[in-house]
Amino acid sequence: MALEKKHYELAWLIREFEKKLLELFSLGKLHGTVHTCIGQEFSAISVLNNFKKGDWAISNHRGHGHFLSITKDFDGLMAEVMGRKNGVCKGIGGSQHLYVDGFLSNGIQGGMAPIAVGMAKAQKLDNNNNIVFNFFGDGTLGEGSLYEALNISSIWNSPVLWVMDNNGYSQSTNTNTTISGSPKDRAKAFGIKYFYAEIWDIENCFITAKKAVDFVRKNGKPAFLEIKSYRLMAHSKGDDNRNPDEILHYLNKDPLNIYLLENKDFSNKCEQMRYLINDAVDKGLKSEFCDYTPKKHEYSLKVDPNYKSNLTNKRVSKQIYSGLQKALNDNKKLMMIGEDIEGPYGGAFNVTRSLSQEFDGRVINTPLAESAIVGIASGLTLMGRQCIAEIMFGDFITLTFDQFLQHACKFEDMYAGAVKIPLIVRTPMGGRRGYGPSHSQSLEKHLLGMYGLTVVALNHRVNNEDFYISLVSSIESPHLIIENKILYTKTGKEDFPEIFSLYYINGIYPTILISPPENADLTIVCYGGMLEIVEKVLEPLLFEHEIMVEVICPSLLSSIDIEMIKNAVIKSKKLLAIEEGDSYAGFSSQIITELHESHLNNFMAKTMGYSGVIPACLPRENQLLVTEDDIINKVQEMIYGKL
Repeated sequence: MALEKKHYELAWLIREFEKKLLELFSLGKLHGTVHTCIGQEFSAISVLNNFKKGDWAISNHRGHGHFLSITKDFDGLMAEVMGRKNGVCKGIGGSQHLYVDGFLSNGIQGGMAPIAVGMAKAQKLDNNNNIVFNFFGDGTLGEGSLYEALNISSIWNSPVLWVMDNNGYSQSTNTNTTISGSPKDRAKAFGIKYFYAEIWDIENCFITAKKAVDFVRKNGKPAFLEIKSYRLMAHSKGDDNRNPDEILHYLNKDPLNIYLLENKDFSNKCEQMRYLINDAVDKGLKSEFCDYTPKKHEYSLKVDPNYKSNLTNKRVSKQIYSGLQKALNDNKKLMMIGEDIEGPYGGAFNVTRSLSQEFDGRVINTPLAESAIVGIASGLTLMGRQCIAEIMFGDFITLTFDQFLQHACKFEDMYAGAVKIPLIVRTPMGGRRGYGPSHSQSLEKHLLGMYGLTVVALNHRVNNEDFYISLVSSIESPHLIIENKILYTKTGKEDFPEIFSLYYINGIYPTILISPPENADLTIVCYGGMLEIVEKVLEPLLFEHEIMVEVICPSLLSSIDIEMIKNAVIKSKKLLAIEEGDSYAGFSSQIITELHESHLNNFMAKTMGYSGVIPACLPRENQLLVTEDDIINKVQEMIYGKL
């Protein structure tokens, strides 16, 4: 195959564009990082020469060549790297974080791999013959998320072309010293077809790339293409400690340099094309700097004494099942993925039992791969197939942190509002079942401060069926839903102290308000499964200790309706905030901080929770976690002083 002149022109433009970036950085016109692909341009061009409308290319920190191969948008990329409003992401994403239709990139190594699988799964379900190109470097072979994604892409026959730019280095370290085995054997281990090419055999590189793309497109299954290359410039800007003789060797071997030497007339044409780059610089410098401002999530909730929650005798687990069932019926593109969620097992707590039989191909088991589960769910959602991911136990939520923080929760803002991620991740949390140190924790506080993530803790007084139906149909951003394990067997009709009044603050995130018959002596704020325990202490405190307690139980944890709590504490002067997990630097601490910030200072505040390992001994666990007696004693201490 003889390369066309347009391919060399594009390679030259990409190279000169990146040289200009380095020049601008040295002049102080750019800031941050600039990772060039100089020397690797043909890796991008040879593969994306086969890109079709409807395909997607997923890239990384070294993605300028991939972006320009598809879009040819030199103006938009230049302004973006400059941090200007005319950039493709309005100067928010910069060099590494780019989005246009058909292309997105992020700088976290391996993190985009499961997202590519989710996007490719959506392509296959749509039966449109489109594929996803996922570009990564040889250094990414050290990342576990890549292998989770490779495995699932193979199991699901997802049409992903895994393109590895093997330039021999991970930043400044030769990957021969950090990566064992071979890429070919890795692909083989997952049953993925392997292709190999080198940019120094440029014609064969184009031929092989086309074969790999055609294989994925024709067979609707993944392939792995390794392209051997060499990065002629530093990892980022000027941080290069490689042997100069080695670099010189590859400079002389570089196919674009050879072509320029052998085609003087082409060099003249290139100089005529330079105006594209200079014009992009001029336009970028004239554009205003990025003016990004984070969104503020404010929720104004009012007590509606006439609103009645549609409480039911159904168990909470049945309520959730019915809500998911109705949501799947209403939204034909809604999917669910997770470990063991298919029937008849239906998850560790049997919540999804027969949904996989009723909604064939839309409720799908995954391997044990929590990070990939959330990433794949994000990819499906990006492609218009809203997804609910189940994490089997809340303890495993720590494995999803990267996909939440660095990906799903950033995408909308990072890509200047071009995408919405109505992702739902649901997980059972909490102890009191004797499951031991790694299946009993309450870890929600570790995700509460994550920008872009809405965290909700359900309780038994909320109609969980109505909640899920409403949630699926209305949200536009990532949500983590905490379902307390103990409450799965409870109903909304559990015994309630009749002398107290139960109110519901209506909305997508309901708040429960329990008021005493007279003015409260103390306000308790709790959430989730703790509500049931708090309800049980109200009558003993009233009838045995003559203490009136008011209870506020929000379901929304990532944003606090501080006015409601403030109004209650102004009257009672005493606040007890209770959590099942560690209350240090948690939800309770945030409530007290916000009360002080709202200029309320003349009140007493205490927190309760548990910090420590949860033993695999149910009697001892029940003694360590907050109990009814613990609450009663703490309330008496706050009212009457040290007991």
